[in-house]
Order: sequence, then C-alpha cells, then structure tokens
Amino acid sequence: MDFTTLFVNIGNWIVTEGLKALVAFIVLLILFKITNVICRKLAKLMRKKKLDEAVVRVSETWARRGIKFVLFIVFIAYLGFETSSITAAIASLGVTIGLALQGSLSNIAGGIVLLVMHPYRVGDEIEIEGNTGTVEDIKLFYTYLRTSDNKLIVIPNSTAANDEIINYSTKPTRRVDLIFSISYDSDYETAKALIIDCVKGLGHALEDPAPFVGMEAHAQSSVDVIVKYWVPTNVYYDSRYMMREAVKLAFDANGIEIPYPQLEVHTKSDGRESK
Repeated sequence: MDFTTLFVNIGNWIVTEGLKALVAFIVLLILFKITNVICRKLAKLMRKKKLDEAVVRVSETWARRGIKFVLFIVFIAYLGFETSSITAAIASLGVTIGLALQGSLSNIAGGIVLLVMHPYRVGDEIEIEGNTGTVEDIKLFYTYLRTSDNKLIVIPNSTAANDEIINYSTKPTRRVDLIFSISYDSDYETAKALIIDCVKGLGHALEDPAPFVGMEAHAQSSVDVIVKYWVPTNVYYDSRYMMREAVKLAFDANGIEIPYPQLEVHTKSDGRESK
C-alpha cells in the first residue's frame, strides 16, 4: 500500500469533500435551530388564537420533526448520496412498522379524532372506562389523566375515541343529588325544612333552578329523603362534603334521628324467652 498516495487522497478529500460536508453539517445545525424558533413562534401564535392546548403541543412537535426530517434528506442529497434508495427504504420500513404496530396506528387515528372533535380538553375532568381524572395532556398515542390522589392514568387514544366519555367540566353548573335517611319516628316536615335551610346556608347553591327536597323511598328501617340542588361545577365536590356535614349537625341539634342497622337477639332458657 502506498501510504503517501493514501495520505494525499485523504488530504484532498478533507480540503474538498470534507470541507463541503463540514459546512453542510454546520448549516444543518443552524437550520435545526431556526426550525425550533419558528415552531415555538408558531405555537405562541396558535395560543394567541386560543386554540386547544393539546392541538398546539401536537402541532408544534410534529411540525418540528417533519421539517427536520426534510432538512436531513436535503443534507444527505447535498453530500451526493442517492436519496431515492433511502426514500424507498424508509417507505418499506414504514410499511413493515405499520403492519407490526397496527394498535399504535389506531391510537394515532384516535388521537387525531380527539384533537379535531374536542370531546375533552386539557384541564377537563372526565371519565373513561371507569377511570376519572383531570386531563393533563393529550398526545397522538395516549391521553394522560391525573386523579384526585395524584395518580397518573394513561389511556390509549383508540380506546378514548371509541368508548363512552363523560365530561364533567363542559357545563358551568352541576346538580348535586344526596339522600339522607331519617327514622320513621322522626318528623318528616321538620327534616325537610332543615335540609332546605342547609342548602341555603351553603352560600353557593343556585336559586334557579330551585332546590328540591322530596321523599325518595320507604326503606326497611328508614325514610329516605332526597335533595337535588345546582352549584357551579368548580365547587361540586366541596359542596357534597359540606352538605353532608351541615345536615348531620342540623339533625343532631333538632332531634332528627338517623337510623342505623340494629339486631334483636331472642334466647330461650328453661322454656322462657328473653331478649
């Protein structure tokens, strides 16, 4: 091997093609930086237009990836590589991956449906497949829910797009339904008046629609009284706890008995029955 010729060839390559590749790589990095800036400005503009946050995040992420991919292909072509074979290889790889990841592709389709149709948005409280939580993020593959005790639930978008969705945040008001049991010996009208007073005492219950209190059922050991009243959605859960506490204190102060299960035991001894 002629090392002198080898070194000369390497030197010539560095001066010509090597320098060309280095300049192209630096330009590619600069274009990547410009792409990041443009995508951030695009996201900022979309937020000013008050588009859904999930749409903004997904659009920014995939726009950045798409532009960078195109720039990389241009970089490869500039260096003299045959891009048609690369494109064919990528297409073939895409088909292979698509067949292997059909479930993931259905998640992408579901994610697109969710982002276009907006059955829920980031920050909404929803229920999907029995899982209830606040939407923390919506991405192309998964929806992320944060529960009230700070657990993270990851739901595939294919499931979310095809299952029943209950959105608790869409409407500004919600109705609270509670049932209170009183003894048959207690005065029903007094209990009913006390429950109405407790609703009014909450301070956040709406007057229109007006609260409703009625007899729900004659149970085995109690009279069940139901109360229905409307509140702003953001205080729904607090209102339930506050109402239960207020009614318990009001019943205790006015002699309204709240029944609880009791068991009478009869025993026989020497032919006599005793309790």
